[in-house]
Amino acid sequence: MPELNGYYGIVAQREASKRRARKRKLIRLEDLRAHVVTQLKTGWTPEQIAGRLGYDDQPVHVIHESIYAFVYSTEGRSEQLSRYLPSRRKKRRPRYARRPRGQVFSPDRSIHERPEHVKSRETVGDWEGDLMIFERSQGTMNVVSLVERKTWFAALFRKKDRSSTHFINSSWT
Repeated sequence: MPELNGYYGIVAQREASKRRARKRKLIRLEDLRAHVVTQLKTGWTPEQIAGRLGYDDQPVHVIHESIYAFVYSTEGRSEQLSRYLPSRRKKRRPRYARRPRGQVFSPDRSIHERPEHVKSRETVGDWEGDLMIFERSQGTMNVVSLVERKTWFAALFRKKDRSSTHFINSSWT
C-alpha cells in the first residue's frame, strides 16, 4: 500500500525475526571460520584478526565482538577456543557489570586486636559503632548505633537518605 508509510510494529517484528533466523557469519561461512580459528590458535587476538581480514584476502569482514561471541558460544566452547585468548575465561563477563570487591575492612583492623585499655572499660570516651543496612524491600531506612563502652550510653541515628540524619533515642543502660 504506497499511501501508507511509517512504523508498523508487525512489519518490524517480522524483519527482526528474519534477521535473527539467519546464522552468524562465523557459523555460516566455513572458510571464514577456519581462517579465524587458525589465527586464534597461532596466538592472535580477535582485534588483530578482525583488523587483518581485508589483507588476508577474505571476502567477508567481521568485527572483533563477533569473534568473541563465536568463541564463547556453544560452537566455540566445544572446540575450546577460549584457551587461545590472551585473557582466558570460561565464560565472558559483562562489560559494565559490578565487580566483586575485596573485604571492606582489612583483616588487621580486627576487634580482637584493640588496645588493652579499651578492653578493660576503664576510661570514658571509647565508643563502639554499628551500622544496620536493611533490604530495600523493608524500606530505605538505615540505623547507626553508637554505644559508649564505660557508661553504656547509647545513641541511635536513622538515616533515610544522604542529606538527612535524625536522632532517634539515647539511653543509659
